[in-house]
Amino acid sequence: MVLEESDDMANVESVVEQVRGNGDKYVSELKEYLSIPSISTLPEHKADVERTAKWIASQLERIGIEKVEVVPTEGHPMVLGEWLKAPSSKHTVLVYGHYDVQPVDPLNEWESPPFTPTVRGDEIFARGAAYMKVQGHALLNSVEAWMDNTAGLRTNVTSIFAG
Repeated sequence: MVLEESDDMANVESVVEQVRGNGDKYVSELKEYLSIPSISTLPEHKADVERTAKWIASQLERIGIEKVEVVPTEGHPMVLGEWLKAPSSKHTVLVYGHYDVQPVDPLNEWESPPFTPTVRGDEIFARGAAYMKVQGHALLNSVEAWMDNTAGLRTNVTSIFAG
């Protein structure tokens, strides 16, 4: 993103301040997200995968994404979110990720249960904490901070989270 207005630095500072001030909230939300065993390759977790899609959809709605939909597929649902209020001359940024995780085997190699997020030092240990769930959550938090501290985003945003 190219900064175009003189007050952009103030916006950046307020965005950073919001992110820093919400650390406990973000960690709490992340733990909630990581607690859902969204193992897409195991049929017994089909309901968990669907619950995860609904969790993401509710987060998108909460942060102000206007068009949010859980889209059924032949497999697991995908979550579509769109914020299209930027001027028509602006680009649309596509954000893609997935919310499912791999099976946890071998279970005996986990120091703590894989879907009970555990903080050790400055790190959270859980399935999905190092790959994709955490990145998607961070992205949602950053979009929220920008939307809260500016008159809206400078680009349109379409997000797709696959299961």
